[in-house]
Amino acid sequence: MQNLATLKKTLLIIWLLCGSFLAHAQWNLKATGMESAEGLLHMKDMGLVWAGKYWNCIQLIRFDKSGSVVWMKQVCPVNPNADLSLGTLHLTADPLEPDAFYLLFRKGAFSSAPDNLLNLMKFDVNGEVVWETQLAPEKRYGPFSPGSQLACTADGNLWAVHGMGYTDEFPDFNQVLAFLVKPDGALQLRRYYRTDEPANVSGVLANGVSSVFCYGNVGVSVTRGFVLQLNALGEVQWARRYPEFDVLRDGGTFSNGDFALMGKHGSNFAFARFSTDGTPVWSVYLPDSLSLFHIRVAADEGVLLSLRMQDQRFLLAKMDPFSFQIQWARLYEACTQYKTSALIETAQGGALLSQNSTAGSPASRLFEVDFLGNTISTCPVWTGSSPVLIPFQIQPQALDFTAVDDLSFKVDKAFVVQDGRLDVNECCPTEYPQAYFNLPDSICVGTPVSLQAENGHCADEWAWMPQGAGTSIAYGAQLSPLTWSVPGIYRIVLKESIGSCTSQYEDTLLVTEKPVTALFTVEDTTVCADFPLLIQSITAGFDQWEWSDGYLGPEREWASPEPGVWWLKASQSHCSVTDSIQIRLGECPPSRVYVPNAFSPNDDGANDFWEVFFQENRIPLTCTVFDRWGNICFSSESGQPIRWDGFIRGQKAPSGVYTWQFSFQTPDGTVEKRNGDLLLIR
Repeated sequence: MQNLATLKKTLLIIWLLCGSFLAHAQWNLKATGMESAEGLLHMKDMGLVWAGKYWNCIQLIRFDKSGSVVWMKQVCPVNPNADLSLGTLHLTADPLEPDAFYLLFRKGAFSSAPDNLLNLMKFDVNGEVVWETQLAPEKRYGPFSPGSQLACTADGNLWAVHGMGYTDEFPDFNQVLAFLVKPDGALQLRRYYRTDEPANVSGVLANGVSSVFCYGNVGVSVTRGFVLQLNALGEVQWARRYPEFDVLRDGGTFSNGDFALMGKHGSNFAFARFSTDGTPVWSVYLPDSLSLFHIRVAADEGVLLSLRMQDQRFLLAKMDPFSFQIQWARLYEACTQYKTSALIETAQGGALLSQNSTAGSPASRLFEVDFLGNTISTCPVWTGSSPVLIPFQIQPQALDFTAVDDLSFKVDKAFVVQDGRLDVNECCPTEYPQAYFNLPDSICVGTPVSLQAENGHCADEWAWMPQGAGTSIAYGAQLSPLTWSVPGIYRIVLKESIGSCTSQYEDTLLVTEKPVTALFTVEDTTVCADFPLLIQSITAGFDQWEWSDGYLGPEREWASPEPGVWWLKASQSHCSVTDSIQIRLGECPPSRVYVPNAFSPNDDGANDFWEVFFQENRIPLTCTVFDRWGNICFSSESGQPIRWDGFIRGQKAPSGVYTWQFSFQTPDGTVEKRNGDLLLIR
């Protein structure tokens, strides 16, 4: 017999190892802002649906098998001010349409009990609502209801159960409420089940093609677990009471139809296996140092346990299906404290877990482990102490339930579905903070700099301390642009936190003076409307120029000038200077001559020549340029273009102010003379 068990175990391991090579996503995700992520569903295409609460809405996220987001949806109240007060979320697949799924959730709290309802929705592959049903009973929902659950039988029928809670003031609450919904969304049955003492249902499991097991507790100050089997017509097949076992919310099913339930044995958490007629097969309880949150039956028939230790750390363990001992126990928390909100088994014998942060900003994480409890990635895992399982006996007792159909009434549509948006990133469940950021080598005063944490999307908090930027501390992964007004060397510190762990990184920023304060070689100017205009800017120390209308380049030339204020931003690396010039239109001078008052002969292709422009058959005569001592630097002969390259007898003329004079002949033969100053910039 022992050899047979060993052979079965070996074959299971070989099968699981083969299955682990199937291509699917390595699930390690974090959704910032989502809380109460209690909905988790594996789809036939090996993708996932993940559901939680985001503000006053339910957030749905659909992933493909590679882990990429296919779509996001939000289920929100039609009235944004309505009391949503979400109860338990539950997702289940449609066995008749593999790409479709169902969502069940509860709206309302005791303060809004007359308006409470269970909302059931069917979604297609694209996240569109196929139908929506409000499961509203005639009697109010109870004040202490533990939540709602949903099960779908193989024939496509949906069973939803709701715990009414117990109170002396409202005795109608002390019973089981069940709904049967057809695949097309039609409500077939709404029924209360009552026994000789108060009953409160915790969940429901599908059993075969058409029947279900409803489970919960009976009693008030002293409670005892029960299981109630219903057939496809809602008729009671059998009911059992378990005095030694209080049944809690989670459960799972074995391949032969048996089912597992979690609960409490006295003050200790416990779990047990039951046959299809409610007879206990085995039952064990845990040491009082452990709390049990979820159980599922793995693909190899072992039982997956989501536990919390006395130090509040999360522990995942698996009971071996043959030895009834803990096969492995794993820890996945280094810096954070998360509470498991959903646990489902995978086809490869592992598990998928959805967890919610218990401190700091709302966040949920999703990760997968294989059949040995290891994350399917490079994320670290620690071996935990295997809890001791202590057997105990459960003595079932017969229990009678009577059924009463509930009256229905019309409920107006309470929810609307819209596209959602949420920040989802790949993060290990055991992520450590690694603060880091990049800075430019230097900037000049007044240049805005954006500070952004690198590789820190899994962190919970970012605290910046930018010396000299006008703020002592700022928060966020990315800050609005900061500027420094005084030259110097400044220290910038980033502290990045994940849970209780903190990482710090710092760097220095060199802030220099701007190379120039003005960009234009001319002041605001008045020109004639039909005369070409060339505006030149200083080019030394810059390699990029952008004008207020998006034009790129250090100079602008207009055949017909455009009046107004023109802005120019010149920059190089992380230093920029902004300047403006105003162009006005005035009387056109009779000479029809344009003389630039500056140029920069530095071979950069911009403003390298000083050139005089003539219009309407005006002929240039002589031109001479002098330095400040009166030496001739440039001259031109009659009829030649007036164009100086900034050289004096083959040598570069130094920067400075030069004077010029030239003459030209007008179309009527008159000779006119001009003179003025010229700025040469190197």
